[in-house]
Amino acid sequence: YIGSFNGFWRKDNAGKLEQLITNTAPAFRPGMRVIEEGEPGDLWISSFDGIYLFNTKTNSYSRFTHDPDDPSSISNNQIHTLKYIGDNQLVVGLREGLEIFNTDTKTSRKISFGEVVGSGVNRSILVYDPRVEDIEVDGEGTIWVGTFNSNLAYLDLEGDTLITWNIGTRINTGISDIHLDSKERLWVGTESMGLQLFDRDKNDFSPFIDNNQFLNWYSSIVSINEDRNGQIWVQLDDNLLKIDPESGASNLYGESWGVDGSTWNSWSSSAKNGNIYYGGHGGYYLIDPDQIPEIPPLPRPPFVSRFILDNQIEAISNLNNPRLSTATPSSIELDYDQNNFAIQLGHIDYISRSSERRLQFQLKGHDLS
Repeated sequence: YIGSFNGFWRKDNAGKLEQLITNTAPAFRPGMRVIEEGEPGDLWISSFDGIYLFNTKTNSYSRFTHDPDDPSSISNNQIHTLKYIGDNQLVVGLREGLEIFNTDTKTSRKISFGEVVGSGVNRSILVYDPRVEDIEVDGEGTIWVGTFNSNLAYLDLEGDTLITWNIGTRINTGISDIHLDSKERLWVGTESMGLQLFDRDKNDFSPFIDNNQFLNWYSSIVSINEDRNGQIWVQLDDNLLKIDPESGASNLYGESWGVDGSTWNSWSSSAKNGNIYYGGHGGYYLIDPDQIPEIPPLPRPPFVSRFILDNQIEAISNLNNPRLSTATPSSIELDYDQNNFAIQLGHIDYISRSSERRLQFQLKGHDLS
């Protein structure tokens, strides 16, 4: 089943594509982006024209919208995301807030936003723009809610007030995705503060930096998924990053691997068989983790030339010399008015583009780490 800007589709094993629901929301609005499995045969679908319920047994659907004369109806029709948590409870993230929709009585319970806690510097902010972007439920029954304005909130299933957790110091940094992996680790993707991992012992979040440092404090995270092998796949603006959460090892797959960031969107999903799907313009990407090879490490890059104040002082021309890969340049003496120098490195990689590789270096005696 596929959600798109223009409706809801089904693709069978033979590849036949059939449109089941036509999106009636205005064309400039987001489409049917979230499909959530409820009771057997029920699929709940988000849209900006209310909540859709599609029954796979009867091939019929119903739509639930805001009714100004019914206070138990949903507050508005702009549904961003859904999460079915069992016991006839559907957590609904709206353009303006969060609600619990009873799938039996078809009534909605409003959830209010409460106090601010957490490690963020700006403690005074409440949710001034409560656009809910993602919802996750952990094994303890806590509902985690990511909002557009950098706040993460949590709610006990029996409660009616969200406690807002301000992760960042910049309130304009939004929460793009929340993912609870198979080992109950809570991952939070932000728009400009990287990938955050919840530390249950410290009851706090900290940035996750992979061994190759493809991620940093300012990375923009689009989505987070887990494959059948327990590897975490992080969708960046232009690349896909696979992370081993235990060791921190990482592989970056970009344009040379068939990944074109200009053609995809933020809609992604992990299938029951461990494959991962990424939505795109005119189609989707399918990631089978067992078919994606590991990227071999680069050989140690050779020194090519050295500069002082943009003036080349030495060039190494014989790149075929195998000893160059381990050669250490001699010391550089700078005059009092010479404040900078540069070392040019060279490497050959026939697999990845240069933008998909990172080189690390350290000045001994100067850099601490």
